[in-house]
Amino acid sequence: MGWTVKHDRDAFKEVWLQFQSATSRFPLYPGQEAEICYSYSVSADKWGPWFQRAVRLPTRRLSVELAFPTVTEPTVWGTQTSMSTDFAPLRTPPRQSVRGDRTVFAWSTMDPPLHARFRLEWRLKNPDTKENSPVSTLSASQAMANAGIVQEGSPVLASPVRPFDLPAEADEAQRVIHELFEAVDRVRQLHTFGKGIGIAAPQIGIDRSAAVVAHSDLNGTTWLSRFNQGMAGLVAHEIDHLDGILYRKRMRSGVLPIPVEEYQSTGSQWKYE
Repeated sequence: MGWTVKHDRDAFKEVWLQFQSATSRFPLYPGQEAEICYSYSVSADKWGPWFQRAVRLPTRRLSVELAFPTVTEPTVWGTQTSMSTDFAPLRTPPRQSVRGDRTVFAWSTMDPPLHARFRLEWRLKNPDTKENSPVSTLSASQAMANAGIVQEGSPVLASPVRPFDLPAEADEAQRVIHELFEAVDRVRQLHTFGKGIGIAAPQIGIDRSAAVVAHSDLNGTTWLSRFNQGMAGLVAHEIDHLDGILYRKRMRSGVLPIPVEEYQSTGSQWKYE
């Protein structure tokens, strides 16, 4: 079966199956079915705390199996969401069993709805320190990378993005917007942003003109809003991302950014004099 890579990043990979080979096509017609099996592996330094599967084709049964070293004392839970609903717990929890030196979590569902997304998350313990991972043993930058946030140096952050042709690309725009809100949820689990949070598509490796404050309806209607003070700065920052402009370019010469680890104003409201 042929396939096309749509996204290939450390924390997010998307592959589209073509249902054809180099010499022939083999479409699925109503009433027919096929079983598709695949696997992949990642190095230890690229491990993240979640796995997500989107339903793009009519599916009778979706199964996921996760195996972790038993010494890490893994715990696994999951959520389900779609384009029209927020996150909700899985209807049935993953089943846990032991297979040799591995603890295996298995989960399945029948007839999942189209465009549903199923997300399994886990927490492991370091057998030496007994501290929770992955966040406690990672730098802030690596934790963000594991959550799917592209880090400085990636070409997608330094180039202008492609605008959407609306309403023709409304479905694609909706998909990207959905990805952005999911990324916001992941980042909020890592850090409390007391002054607000925004995110743009290039920050999750997508070179399209969308941000959580992108201000146009999917039918192409443009809206005009006025933002003040801190919110205005937040909106401007996300729009900068769409033009390939990083905040370092807005800083005065000789001024250094404050690392997340040293940021002490979390939870405080903006103050103006």
